[in-house]
Amino acid sequence: MEPEVNPARVIRKVMWTLLPWLWVAAFWTYMDRSNLTFAAFQIRALFNLSNTTYGLAGTLFFVGYCAAQLPTNVGMRLLPPGNNPNFLGAIVVIWGTIAACTAAQNTVAQFLALRVLLGIAEAGIFGCSWIHMSQFLSATELTFAMGVFFSVTAISQVIGAPLAAAFLVMDGIHGLRGWQWLYIITGILTVAYGVALKFGLAKLPSTIWSLTVKERAWLVKRQEAEEAARNIADPDNGTILGCLANWRIWWLSCAWLLEETVRYGIVFWTPLLLDAMLNGGFNGKAPKKIVRTVHQQATYSAKLACISAILYVFAALGTILVSWSSKRFQDRRFHISIPLLISGIAFMCVGDAIKHQGAVVGFVVLVIAGASDWSCFGPAFSWPAELFHGRARAVAVGLFNTLGTCGGIIGPYLVGRVSDDTGSYKNAMIVLGAFQLASAVLFFTFPEPKRSAPGTPQTSPGDAADPKVTYNPVYKAPAEV
Repeated sequence: MEPEVNPARVIRKVMWTLLPWLWVAAFWTYMDRSNLTFAAFQIRALFNLSNTTYGLAGTLFFVGYCAAQLPTNVGMRLLPPGNNPNFLGAIVVIWGTIAACTAAQNTVAQFLALRVLLGIAEAGIFGCSWIHMSQFLSATELTFAMGVFFSVTAISQVIGAPLAAAFLVMDGIHGLRGWQWLYIITGILTVAYGVALKFGLAKLPSTIWSLTVKERAWLVKRQEAEEAARNIADPDNGTILGCLANWRIWWLSCAWLLEETVRYGIVFWTPLLLDAMLNGGFNGKAPKKIVRTVHQQATYSAKLACISAILYVFAALGTILVSWSSKRFQDRRFHISIPLLISGIAFMCVGDAIKHQGAVVGFVVLVIAGASDWSCFGPAFSWPAELFHGRARAVAVGLFNTLGTCGGIIGPYLVGRVSDDTGSYKNAMIVLGAFQLASAVLFFTFPEPKRSAPGTPQTSPGDAADPKVTYNPVYKAPAEV
């Protein structure tokens, strides 16, 4: 008797094979891009940067990122089958090299130029990882997988903060500053991982090492059947032009732009916001004047990095839990809009919480705002997968993420500019809260396409999508309808 193939077990094995490799690659991209946050005090002192110029540095990273993201995603989608690990490994090596070279910067111009180059190099990791996973997983399975994958955006800060703190206190060793050690070590580790990724990441459903021969055959057949059914049922949304002409992807992308403006406004400013809370300068009052030696400054930067990790612990938990719940209840609308509503209100209350209840309560409110913001990642990022298929998926994800990443151009600069112009971080948080509430409204009112009537074969719930074939929970052979 032929052994049975259990689809649930196959998908678990696929996720355990793919996600760790891609998760760690994403960890290094967030570590490399967030080094500026951890090294903020030393670099600002070195170049005598204003809030506006520091925000500009964060913005320029995303100028390069946005410019390269869509071409990178489409480029990988056009590669011959099985070349994705080579492509992903190459871009990891390139951005690791640029990150390490940042340690040699000597002028503001070099500092800003390297931020642009790093953005260009890192542009492909999230979209290309999504494209690679979509070869193995259905749209519904991608909701949870992307939630776990995007938990890295928060967990990288949790792990990265103490790592950065350890590197920053190496200040003075061999004549190098702590921020230089931070860039050198993380850059070298990133390059080494890029080489490993090329050889370790599974290439295709037909060759994934963790599955048996029969399990591979089932997975290949299921993915091909789903794609064929989608092409028959919705041919326009499988083409690049069809995707670009579909107003729904633009609606979602604009909503994501507003959300990402808020998130990146926080990512690059968290240690500085904490400093303002601790020293009384958050709401516009003159902060305490504290003179620190170079070594004390490095130690203080490390302390702020560790405190900021608290926010990202809750952000990571929220990301995974909301993604699981979204998959469990087959809902995206409420699992995105409700967290964003909570986040927007909380951001608007941070300044008043500090004023009336103190820095600790203010930080708790900031944690609620940040964690709620992060938690919508899985359901939001998987929505384009539900709408598009084939090559259009790569374009949809690229467009969604590219417009969203434009928030990285707006957010860091916006916080710096508002805080400089008004002399208060409170006003900057109110502006971010308004952006978040607008995003919540757009996601909540998004008009989804009508679902198929009951009894009509579905093409994307995780089972095989061939309209002529029904797949049983424990698979032996397809049962003809």
